[in-house]
Amino acid sequence: MTKKTICLCVLLIAFNTAYGQMNVERLFRDFSELKDVSTVNVSGMSIKFAGMFTETMGVESIDVRDLGRCDTEIKERFVQAVASLKDVAFEPFINISENGKRTKVLMRIEDDVIREMIVVSTGDSPALVRIKGKISKSDIEKLAGEHSR
Repeated sequence: MTKKTICLCVLLIAFNTAYGQMNVERLFRDFSELKDVSTVNVSGMSIKFAGMFTETMGVESIDVRDLGRCDTEIKERFVQAVASLKDVAFEPFINISENGKRTKVLMRIEDDVIREMIVVSTGDSPALVRIKGKISKSDIEKLAGEHSR
């Protein structure tokens, strides 16, 4: 009986810990349909059209959620969600916290190709960005090099 009770307690603690953590899908779901959240999605033909004028580097879709117009309560919930954001499918790439603002960049990599990038920022204009595609690491390095000059 004691072993069963201990096992049950361990399972409950593990479940509560896992449930309390925020993953990428839950973050998008929780903050997509709220009042005053602006949504922009660029994919399909729009990306192909953009490819005629600029290098899209394997990007297939961009999904943006802007929480800048949301009330303070929603922004504070977002800050807490970002602080607890952990997703085993994604590798942390950047995690910067300064002056009360946080920026996280997470990447989901398959076969040495970036399949998905998540950019999350808090502060005065909190935002959530998902970029999907087949992006090579060399493209990211090249882009970073161009913008760090």
